[in-house]
Amino acid sequence: MTGGILTVGPDLAALERAFLAAVRAAKAEDPVAPVLVVVGSHLQHVYLRRLLARSLTAVANVRFATLVDLAAELALPGPAEPAAARSTPLPDGAQVPLLEQVIAE
Repeated sequence: MTGGILTVGPDLAALERAFLAAVRAAKAEDPVAPVLVVVGSHLQHVYLRRLLARSLTAVANVRFATLVDLAAELALPGPAEPAAARSTPLPDGAQVPLLEQVIAE
């Protein structure tokens, strides 16, 4: 499965079912395929990770990241760059355009 899924709604139970279905679908062909779940907060990450553990028999290679974590990863140069370049923080105001680009893709 490629691409992304965005699910929103006021019903927590429906959102949980949609999340579990999306992970199952992503893992259907290859149980160890990488899955990235972008969450709004670290607390949401913990909640969803525990939901997966309770609901699915086994889950491997599911990674959670907040938007800030994801933006920081995307802003880093590749491994061929010197270590000093990889640790350079984003300039002020760069997060919003970067997040807009990530969301648009």
